[in-house]
Amino acid sequence: MNVENTEQEVSRHRSWGHRKRFATGFNVLTSLILAITATILLNYLAAEHFRYRRDVSRKQFYSLSERTKHILTTVKGTITAHVVFSVSKKQKETVQDIIRLLEEYRQYAGRNGSLRLIIKQVDPDRDLATIEALKQKFDLRTADVVLFESGGHSRCIAERNIIKRETRWATPGTSLQSVKTAFCGEREFSSAILSLMENRKPVVCFVKGHGERDIEDFNKGSGYTDITRALHFENIETRSVRLTDPAGIPADCDLLIVAGPRNTMHRSEVAAISAYLKAGRSLLLLLDSGQVSGLEPLMTEWAVGLPDEVVIDRTSGLNAIIGTGEEIYIHLFGIHPITADLTDMSMILPRPVLPLETASPAANGRDDKKRLTILASCSENGWADTANSTTPTYDPAIDRKGPVSVALAVERGPSGGINIEVKPTRIAVVGDSGFVANGQSAGANVDFFINSVNWLLQRDTLVAVGPKPYDQTALLINDSQLWWIFMLVVIAIPLAVALLGIVVWLRRIW
Repeated sequence: MNVENTEQEVSRHRSWGHRKRFATGFNVLTSLILAITATILLNYLAAEHFRYRRDVSRKQFYSLSERTKHILTTVKGTITAHVVFSVSKKQKETVQDIIRLLEEYRQYAGRNGSLRLIIKQVDPDRDLATIEALKQKFDLRTADVVLFESGGHSRCIAERNIIKRETRWATPGTSLQSVKTAFCGEREFSSAILSLMENRKPVVCFVKGHGERDIEDFNKGSGYTDITRALHFENIETRSVRLTDPAGIPADCDLLIVAGPRNTMHRSEVAAISAYLKAGRSLLLLLDSGQVSGLEPLMTEWAVGLPDEVVIDRTSGLNAIIGTGEEIYIHLFGIHPITADLTDMSMILPRPVLPLETASPAANGRDDKKRLTILASCSENGWADTANSTTPTYDPAIDRKGPVSVALAVERGPSGGINIEVKPTRIAVVGDSGFVANGQSAGANVDFFINSVNWLLQRDTLVAVGPKPYDQTALLINDSQLWWIFMLVVIAIPLAVALLGIVVWLRRIW
């Protein structure tokens, strides 16, 4: 009897021990689930209501500058950023950088109750309906852009303006490759937001009536429809004007452009442009070699010389001969907002644009003194050919030795912090009009033109934020190695820990 009671007692204790261990394990599992749930809820509440963010990275790559923060706390309205990039391995890192930076914009804009920033990622290969809608609404014809829109206005930023690249040798003896050197996203995005919030679109007027480039001409190599579209993406209105019309230069014209006239202007037209400049306005001249525009005497008054010569430069290995359409390549740039971040561009046999006074930085000088800055020059191996022959050769007796300037900026009026209510007169003169014609308006050429327009429109804030350099050190792994790392770190190790925990728990129960 005692033996039977003892066996029953042992069986009862053993059964109670199994139930106790099972209950303990169940309680632990329930507590773990509740802890995870609480953590998720706390993170959700923190993300929705707690706005504190801090970039702890060494380079502060996505940190916003004080200038951008000021813009985000002062502008009002709803802005939508369409990130139109193909989701490919090549663009993956670029898209991630753009999205992360825009997320910082969105988070900081949340502090301003009057501003709402919406981010939409669009894959042109998959989101066909969205792409078609953007084409119809904004005349979008290319991918790899970030399109900002607000209140019917838009600003389109190409990938080449966001990512600065250089062509380098990967290793000695190998082929050249394009290397990312700087990320200019903050400068471009802040500029876009600021321009969209302008009270009115700036008006740019193209002069016509003398054989100039036509903003409605679609012909390749001659028309200006491509660059006109680029101006529209900058939230700029464009018009064509005739100086002989009774109204003359419109009162709301913010910038007058004379692009490649083939016929000489009448004295009355030159006088109208002169009066326009004396009123403190801005002018962009694109004057080709071999042409007499009639503006040469006026430009002399502004210390700009336009000799009847052709700039030749064979540094790039090209045999540039008049009439062949071959290009010369510009690598020498002055220090100026127009040329910021430019490394090279091309022109088609430009004419010299020479400073007739000592060139001086635009930041120095009195109100009444003209401040000249050489924007672009040919190399020291180039020259200004005086003979204008079909087979040009350098003649030290008559030709002008390089570097020879082919683009010049002139400013007269207030500079710095004085008389800020009075705008200075600004002029940019370029010795070629074909460098942004249809089929040529790409890369640094269009950047130079757009930067010139923005500077002439007094949009100096568009270049106020510096680029973020990329680190050149990287862990080079192929797709197979990346897959194994993912399987090990994300799948294998967590699964092994989970299986070990289950085994231990089962052994304790049984």
